[in-house]
Amino acid sequence: MINGHRAAAVRGSGHRARISVRAAADGAAEGKQTALVKYALIVLLVLQNSLTAILARNSRIPPAGGGQLYLGSVAVLVAEVIKLPICLGLIAKDVGGVRAMLQQVWQQIFVRWRSTLQMAVPALCYCLQNALFFVALSRLSATSYQLWSQSKTLFTALFFVFYLGKPLRRQQWIALSLLSAGVGLVQYTEAAMKGGAAAAAAAAASSVAGSAVAVGVAAVLASSLLSGFANVYFEKVVKTQSDVSIWMRNVQLGLFSLPQAAALVVADWPTIAAQGPLVGFSALVWNVVLLKALGGLLVAAVVKYADNVLKTYATAIAIVLTFAVGCVQTRTMPTIAFLQGLAMVIASIFLYNFSGKAKPGAFGFLQASAADVVQQGAADIVQGAADILQGAADALQEAADALQPTEEGAEEAHNRSRLGRMLARLRAIRARGVRNPDKDP
Repeated sequence: MINGHRAAAVRGSGHRARISVRAAADGAAEGKQTALVKYALIVLLVLQNSLTAILARNSRIPPAGGGQLYLGSVAVLVAEVIKLPICLGLIAKDVGGVRAMLQQVWQQIFVRWRSTLQMAVPALCYCLQNALFFVALSRLSATSYQLWSQSKTLFTALFFVFYLGKPLRRQQWIALSLLSAGVGLVQYTEAAMKGGAAAAAAAAASSVAGSAVAVGVAAVLASSLLSGFANVYFEKVVKTQSDVSIWMRNVQLGLFSLPQAAALVVADWPTIAAQGPLVGFSALVWNVVLLKALGGLLVAAVVKYADNVLKTYATAIAIVLTFAVGCVQTRTMPTIAFLQGLAMVIASIFLYNFSGKAKPGAFGFLQASAADVVQQGAADIVQGAADILQGAADALQEAADALQPTEEGAEEAHNRSRLGRMLARLRAIRARGVRNPDKDP
């Protein structure tokens, strides 16, 4: 009898061990899948940020034949229309079917209507922000827009302090100062690059010159202000009512954003009545609208499956990618001051988001490096990045000069060659004199 119990116990322990091994294997597989999803989302976020700025800038260039540009208000409305069914589909996937999704929508939106009403404020902010996006990209380059839009970090931090009462660390205040200096340097550089008669003539025919740049900067700053307030307000609501999914929150936002976007369309009614709502819509414009619709959902997915650290890296990489594509498109080399402003903005992103303690994981060593850099001071970051960028710019400039020699350059090279030969002869004569000091020349 005792042996039977022992055998049963052994069989039970073996069964539990097999279950534990299977559970561990399933957990490892799930962890790999989660990591794959996480980094895939980061790559998509980088591409979305860069492509949205680049394509939107190109889509706001007036047609060569003098045709009508598409209406930004209509683009905002279409993006909201696209986003709503996507959110409903994601809810249905999470809850297990359309019927369960409809029950969730009824419960979370209509039964708990007070919670839904709280989304009216950020919905208005996001709607106006999207409208200002097209105003800004009509007057700024894609890279300048990306850099100026990082001012939303400054406004978000200020709202955190004064609206939520959360203090900032000294490192974060340094980062905000660095951010302000960086975007200011970029703006000063762009203004200086437009000086001179030839540049003024070119600027007169450009949509990003003179007062247009001021309007673009004002639009992106207003957009960043609205974004900062909406982000803080949205975070406060989400953290106090955590039982509502992020996709349901997007549906609540969409219910208020749709009528607000429709109200913006009314302002363009004369053009719509004369030429139709989709005037100027091309394949490029549809791509921009789709990217705008997916942008908010992608950020929500990154927050859900990844974390703010990876989102920070994605933002920095997107800025650099946009900058590189812009240089290729315009076939121009940036000034050193512009590169310094770019380095300052990217450095401020890392400084603001990283505390002194590094988190474990694939990017832990980068966080530790960022913390060390913070202790050394923001000035070292800027100087180091500026030196690297200056070296790269000098190397590229020398390569360009070597590939495209001018007549003056050829003559100068010839003169240097003649001078070199003369100096070589003088050194040879001097060497003979040193070897034979007593011999008459």
